[in-house]
Amino acid sequence: MRCERCKFENIPGQKTCVKCGSILGIRTGTIDVHPPRMSNWKRPFREVTRLMRQIYIAPRQYDNRPNFQSRIKETLSDNSAGLIISIVPGLAHLIQGRFKEVRWYFWGWLASLLLALFLYGSLAGFILLGLSIAIHGAIGLRYGIMEKLANVREKIVTVILVLIALSVIYRFIPHIIVPALTGGHSSVTIPHDNITAGDYLLAWRNIDKGIQLRRGSLVMVHTAYYNRGDNGIVARSGELALGEIVGLAGEEVKIAGDAYIINSKELEKEKYPVPEWLRNVNFSIMVPEKSYFVSMRYNLTTHNVALNNSDIGNICIIMADDIEAKAFMRWLPLSKRGFIRNVE
Repeated sequence: MRCERCKFENIPGQKTCVKCGSILGIRTGTIDVHPPRMSNWKRPFREVTRLMRQIYIAPRQYDNRPNFQSRIKETLSDNSAGLIISIVPGLAHLIQGRFKEVRWYFWGWLASLLLALFLYGSLAGFILLGLSIAIHGAIGLRYGIMEKLANVREKIVTVILVLIALSVIYRFIPHIIVPALTGGHSSVTIPHDNITAGDYLLAWRNIDKGIQLRRGSLVMVHTAYYNRGDNGIVARSGELALGEIVGLAGEEVKIAGDAYIINSKELEKEKYPVPEWLRNVNFSIMVPEKSYFVSMRYNLTTHNVALNNSDIGNICIIMADDIEAKAFMRWLPLSKRGFIRNVE
């Protein structure tokens, strides 16, 4: 006899459903007491099925003690607990069997989050990330907590607090999942690698400090604000700047016109372009141990004061310990997306 509520096939003559406990309706007509025989290939699984029924079905009907699943549902009847568990979008609704209420929100959240990751580092990516946070908050708030609030002011405050909490979570979770991944905008144009100043590059923080990086590597470095003083040279760059390694420890770096010369050998201009602020500057400098000569773009205010070796050294000589990450992929714009080749 089929239960109208859960569609479970009960033994003929059963008054209540073995699975859900519902009262079975009385059907008119002849009852077939000879159901089809079980297929031979199903018989080995019959004992397993009976055991599972004893574990999961029988206690629901005869045991008054709440099982683990019912205790979870009872806990989630509190809207605050449901909101906390909704840190995973839709999880509280799924446990309560209410996922249909938020299924379109969930797919919208997933789509916006994936697009935000695909466009990571761009304005559109940040907008989509904000949209995914808003949808995530809407999923949690739809669990029922808004109906329990007394007035509009409480609802507005709750929405703001939820969005702030989610923003903090979204800010730090990527660093927990992929702590070594970072990114930044290139400060130099390198035709050989199809990189233009301003392109967004992905970089990897796990750099073995004991291994010397290769010439041509694009690295993110900590740069200091440089000021000679007395209306002299002022050089500015961001906290983290992305430049190209040109000179290695122990090498002599020179500039002749618009080309780098390393140990009396001129480097290819397409691979190692000289930034505009260093062009036509005649200088020579030795790269110290555990250091690199990193070519970067700077905003310079010189007040008609010529650059000397000391100025360039203070700006471009970077200690190995100050290198934060090494770029490995062109990420934006999309037309240039691809891995960066090792130059040397």
